[in-house]
Amino acid sequence: MSLGNFLNRSQYDETSHPAPQALIDAIKGHIRASEGEAQLKSTPRYLALVVKSLEQAIHAKENGNFCAIHSMGYPIELFWPLGIMPLCNELGSAMIGLIGEDSERYLSIAEDNGVPRCSCEYYRTFYGLAEIGACPVPDFVTHSGSPCFPAPTAREMATWRMGASDLRLDRPYKLFTSQSMDYWVSEHRALVRFLEEQTGRGMDYDYLKEVTKLSFRATQIYREINELRCAVPCPLPAEASFAPLAVYGAWTGTQLCVDFLEQLRDELQDRVDRGIGAVAQEKFRYTCSTSLPYFDYGVMTETEKRYGAVNVMDHLQWWREDADWLIDPDDPLASLACRAQFGISNSLHGTALDRGEQMRQATLKCKADGVVHFNNLGCRHGAGGYRILKDTIESSLGLPWAAINCDMLDRSITSVAEVMHQLDIFFETIETSEAYQERSRQRRPRSGERLGTA
Repeated sequence: MSLGNFLNRSQYDETSHPAPQALIDAIKGHIRASEGEAQLKSTPRYLALVVKSLEQAIHAKENGNFCAIHSMGYPIELFWPLGIMPLCNELGSAMIGLIGEDSERYLSIAEDNGVPRCSCEYYRTFYGLAEIGACPVPDFVTHSGSPCFPAPTAREMATWRMGASDLRLDRPYKLFTSQSMDYWVSEHRALVRFLEEQTGRGMDYDYLKEVTKLSFRATQIYREINELRCAVPCPLPAEASFAPLAVYGAWTGTQLCVDFLEQLRDELQDRVDRGIGAVAQEKFRYTCSTSLPYFDYGVMTETEKRYGAVNVMDHLQWWREDADWLIDPDDPLASLACRAQFGISNSLHGTALDRGEQMRQATLKCKADGVVHFNNLGCRHGAGGYRILKDTIESSLGLPWAAINCDMLDRSITSVAEVMHQLDIFFETIETSEAYQERSRQRRPRSGERLGTA
């Protein structure tokens, strides 16, 4: 497309393109179609909370609020006291893939308008949605700096297309120094000033302190959930693998988030106490060193059925050890800045060596038998850091590794049949290894112990 055609292309026409409500209707339809099939009561509830997040963004203005589209891992706690309804663009993109909507359509629209296929599909999808008016028009867009250069580029294009203001937090790639932290806290202060200017409202710091405490409580429960995933057998089925990340990403800092995570934790604890696993006979345990395969989430369900293999952790949901980031309850800004060193998606912003070490720790703690790397060709984190991750896992832990070339949202790149064929080889490699056979003997239930699914 020429520059002239790009600048003069037609505007959004609601008669030919889906409105923002279409995604909400699709998720609700997915919930109805899956009624009675879920292992966990928490599964339909997390999807309902995603719907609620989308609805509050769509109706923000008519309810006297503002709407901000933001990136994953963003300090949305700063939004709530100012009446800003957050909408995570990666969450919306992932949901489109997860419920089987036509993500290829939005990816194609983005590519036709200059966002190359070799860039991150989450942001390509976001741009495609923005281009045709299928996502809520925000008052402003906020995001953090990232080693993934195409991410801010696509987001800035989408921001320009929607006529919104934007602010990018300039995040140091390594936060564990006093100089970096001072700079990062100053960026949070600049974000508050930006939000106050955009809304015409002053930050209520007493309210922010309460929000920050709720966020920290959610962190503690999230870590308890991750501990329960380490149990043998693992109690968390594929249907809810995305649930903690989705709800924390959309609702952290609210009682809704705390209540949901407590419900999920209690369900998992009950299953652990009763020896109930995600599959009737857990045979394999694996971690994902990338995002989960949202291009077809059925891959994970089929992996459970075909191999008795359970996903025990993915790199986005791993919390660093000792994640006690509430360093000062009376200084919520500094505490929230500190959270970025420990929280979910933290590994997206640091070095490949650090990411490899965090993945090694997660794989070891969760007692995994191997690592699956969905090698997203448009991701600098996934494809760019692939070799470092692989070497870290294989050299230090001696575990099998499967690299599956794909696009996390575009189904046209790799078929499910191709993925399952590669997983056939992967799990066969695990099963024939002496190390796995020894681990299997150690994990076998003692006489009288029960295993099964609810």
